[in-house]
Amino acid sequence: MAAIFKTVWLVFWKDIRLEMRSRESISSVFIFSVSVLVIMHFGLDPQTLQSAHLLPALFWITMIFGSILRLGRTFENEKDDKAWSMILTMPLDRSSLFLGKFFANFFIFLILEIMLLPLFLVFFDVSMQFSIFSLLLIISGGLIGLSALGTTIAVLAMNLKMRELLLPVLLLPLFLPVLIGSVEGTTALFQGGDYWKWLSIVLAFDTIYTSISLILFESILV
Repeated sequence: MAAIFKTVWLVFWKDIRLEMRSRESISSVFIFSVSVLVIMHFGLDPQTLQSAHLLPALFWITMIFGSILRLGRTFENEKDDKAWSMILTMPLDRSSLFLGKFFANFFIFLILEIMLLPLFLVFFDVSMQFSIFSLLLIISGGLIGLSALGTTIAVLAMNLKMRELLLPVLLLPLFLPVLIGSVEGTTALFQGGDYWKWLSIVLAFDTIYTSISLILFESILV
């Protein structure tokens, strides 16, 4: 068990260190997401933005399409350095490789959303009549499902020629239950309603997706 935790930590910290050094994913995703927010801010009618479901939907759409850019690079470093075949021959638990990549993606996504959240609240003049902690809780729930599915599909599409196209095509339909729950939960939070029932649905799908990913990950690598 200690060896599994050590491998998870090493994979996680390796990805975080590489991202801190290059800042390729964070900078590209941040610029893309800010550009989407600016376009939506100036392109949509202010009256339309008062719709109860529109603002949460805009927030999650921006987050998802920005995150897909990062997911496409989940295994790029190993592939570019010709290290992937060596990793597959190492005597390590494949689930620890998945968990390390999963936690790295989740951490990077969370940092990006914390950076984007103030801009979203300012651009769209969102009334702060809710707890930021509650909003971060909902965001974290959505990001868990996105990271689990995204990491699994990223390794599945890694060796395909059209992986940049196939990644969102495979990811978005499967992520839909988590996306709906996250949008509804955010809407309920903005309106001062009960968001816990939606968050519980999101967490239930998170558990399902993460468990299935852990089970299937080793067979996908073979």
